[in-house]
Amino acid sequence: MLVSEKKMQKNMTTIDILNNLLIENNNIFEFTFCAFPKQKLLQDSIKFEEIENVHFQEALKIRDKFHLPFWDSIMLTYFDKENTSDSILESALRHNFPFKKFTSHDIAQLKHESLLTTDYVLAVNSAVLMKNGEIKHILLLDFHIPISESNCKQVIKVLKCLGLNSGFVLESGESYHYVGKEIISYETLVNLLIKSLFFSPIIDRTWIAHQLIEKSCSLRIGYKHNVEPKLIYELNGN
Repeated sequence: MLVSEKKMQKNMTTIDILNNLLIENNNIFEFTFCAFPKQKLLQDSIKFEEIENVHFQEALKIRDKFHLPFWDSIMLTYFDKENTSDSILESALRHNFPFKKFTSHDIAQLKHESLLTTDYVLAVNSAVLMKNGEIKHILLLDFHIPISESNCKQVIKVLKCLGLNSGFVLESGESYHYVGKEIISYETLVNLLIKSLFFSPIIDRTWIAHQLIEKSCSLRIGYKHNVEPKLIYELNGN
């Protein structure tokens, strides 16, 4: 992939990046982590009748053709229709709340846990506990744009449009994650998430909505489809 703005260690994971941030910033005491139940697929969470199946099949075709997020594709299936599914619309509001939230500076143990767990999704949260007792945040972003050399360049352009010049871009398996270096306030976090919506669907719109509900951001740190997020590019303040 791309050559970084700063020479970096190959195959660094999200946990490795957090460990580096902990070492480089003496004011950080602990990071926050969340355990989420595995997300149910739409077809497993509601009863599918004929109309639900029509929406679903049309959405899959739209998603595959235009590489749109699934829920954006679903919403497009409601255009110019008289007979539509209420249950799918109601499902759009379903939020996957974490069943556990905790702080830790034991990065090695968290890395071990992230590799072993299969019953739930372990994620880093944006909230950072500082040594003075304050709660600050690091910006986390979840992209939807498919992985390619040219698309990685678009991700970097979007980040720079948002004024983000210091952070890490990781391949997440199907797209990209971003982990910021800067410690920011909650107000700044919310403002950046709102601005990120202007770049949907390059950045995942539905993901942003769920983060705003949580009043923080979370990104998976373990495996999904046998893929662990890996660092590919570092923005270094230029």
